[in-house]
Amino acid sequence: MEKDYYADGKTKAHLHHTRVLEKLRGKGIGSQLVKIAEDEAHKRSFKELTLGVEETNIEAIKLYEKLGYKEFMREKGDERKIIIGMKKNL
Repeated sequence: MEKDYYADGKTKAHLHHTRVLEKLRGKGIGSQLVKIAEDEAHKRSFKELTLGVEETNIEAIKLYEKLGYKEFMREKGDERKIIIGMKKNL
């Protein structure tokens, strides 16, 4: 997953393995975590934030889309899962 199309250390940062416990979902915690990461990346002069999400994680995909992320690629991940690469300009 950590390929240069996800993060290059110059203009692109990558949000890696962000999860909210199932019993705490739906309370805005995920949105807050992503926004904190976006703010921090912006402070460090990154222009783009990327992330990867399993294509079966519809709930997370909807959240990322609501926050302005767009799909830019798909790839096979571990155990033949399809990972959707998403990105947002900061």
